[in-house]
Amino acid sequence: MRRFYLVAVAGWIVALGLHLQAQSVAPQIDADVLLSGGMLHLGDGAAAQRGNVAIVGDTIVAVGQFAPGKVGRTIDCTDLIVSPGFIDLHNHSDQKVVSLEQAIRSSSGLPVDILQLKDRGYVRVDYRADVIVWDQFTFIDTATYNAPHQYAQGVSHVFVNGEPAIADGYPTGVLAGKPLRHHSDKANDEPNESASSSRN
Repeated sequence: MRRFYLVAVAGWIVALGLHLQAQSVAPQIDADVLLSGGMLHLGDGAAAQRGNVAIVGDTIVAVGQFAPGKVGRTIDCTDLIVSPGFIDLHNHSDQKVVSLEQAIRSSSGLPVDILQLKDRGYVRVDYRADVIVWDQFTFIDTATYNAPHQYAQGVSHVFVNGEPAIADGYPTGVLAGKPLRHHSDKANDEPNESASSSRN
């Protein structure tokens, strides 16, 4: 019996050593902004998972569970949702017509897929950092047809191309948005060589 306990303790020590070794070699993620401990809705309609989002410049560099390294600013997102920046807030999520996951997807990932916009609409590594941090219990779109220029309530942070458009619930005045072009626009802008040669 004593030998059994010694073997068990030795096995536990080895397992603990391997675990600590794995943690020590796990790469740390540096970030300009770390969104920490939020409920991550990635824009794909899947159930949320708690985790972190690391932003460097205008790009998301890490999503999920990871060890943060050198961080410029950490935002505690506990009890808040971290999701792609909304394209269309009028998704009727407050009327319980669809699930929260589908409401977020229908206002982010889905329209981006339809419009074929590259690296937008999802919280994913190497995608543009268009991210919103909000409270699902206090969120409400206050804009109306008669008063369209109203900020939504329950939004604590909004990042557009990695720049804070709203910080701690207040607009920053930073305008980091860029025009987004359909992937076929470039082809349409190119001169038609066959047509121009036929006219010569």
